[in-house]
Amino acid sequence: MDARLQALFLGLSLALGCNGSTSKDASDKTPSGSAPAQPAQDDAGTPSADREGGHALLAWLDPDAVALVYVKRNVDIDPEAFATAFAVPPKLARMLRDVPAVEAGLDAIKDAGDPGPDTWFGPEALASTSVVSSGTYVLLTLAKPRAEVEGYLERASMRADEIEGFKVYLPQGPFPWKVAFLDDSVVAFVPVKEIGSGLSPLTAGRDLPASRAEEELAKVLEQDPSTVLEAVAAGPLLHLDLGQDLLQYAVRARPFQTRGLEVEVQLAPMEDATRAAASLRERDLSLETDALAALAKKVAFSVEGPIVVGRLQANPDDARTLGER
Repeated sequence: MDARLQALFLGLSLALGCNGSTSKDASDKTPSGSAPAQPAQDDAGTPSADREGGHALLAWLDPDAVALVYVKRNVDIDPEAFATAFAVPPKLARMLRDVPAVEAGLDAIKDAGDPGPDTWFGPEALASTSVVSSGTYVLLTLAKPRAEVEGYLERASMRADEIEGFKVYLPQGPFPWKVAFLDDSVVAFVPVKEIGSGLSPLTAGRDLPASRAEEELAKVLEQDPSTVLEAVAAGPLLHLDLGQDLLQYAVRARPFQTRGLEVEVQLAPMEDATRAAASLRERDLSLETDALAALAKKVAFSVEGPIVVGRLQANPDDARTLGER
């Protein structure tokens, strides 16, 4: 079992069980007379510019997140195919879909003369959800100057407002996220259905000490920067293939033989791990394409104590199946 994935697996359960720091309670975590802990900041008062890429995104991660997805956007992974092959529970599968849905939604509403949203953002995305959130929060870095991206949003008929010190663009149509500029390099997509501004999980991420899950994901990105996908969720999680719920689920993907993918899955069933592993081996894949069904059957599920571990070294042909639908 991959020790780093296991640490993140444990880290999220500790965040769920021990953090107890919903954004509304942030003040309760600060000793009387003390200011909340702050990250390093530059002269403009925004999180320090030396935190780049995934680390810049982690600075805003909700400390009460019960599920998170880190993904490199330039890797060809189809969320539906990936979720099917690696038995991703529905809650986490939805988050995997929401990350590219941000770009697809923006592409549908952008001005015809503006470049595609795939050019607006950096190569990494971080998504999270908490017990009380109604949807997926998606964080992206900017690949273009902030003013330029704001112009794209204005021409997409989004209305700008100042909310809690942040510039937020509100959709006038069916786009399901508000767009909040957290600083000049990080933008957050906040579900429009959130109660109030929806910004409190982000300000909690900025102001409170890092959660165990954040610390463990930061270690992953430092120790193995080739990681292309990392997703973990704490339960109880509904799983349609097992006949029992999960306590936790985690999956990691990284490059294999240049164009392939090495994937490891860890599932903690609420009841019997042996029965869960058997259910995964016997999944009904009759509605899938022959290629995807064959690939899913290649995932080797084994029992390691109370955990079910699945592994696959996908060659380039298999990896293409994960990127085609």
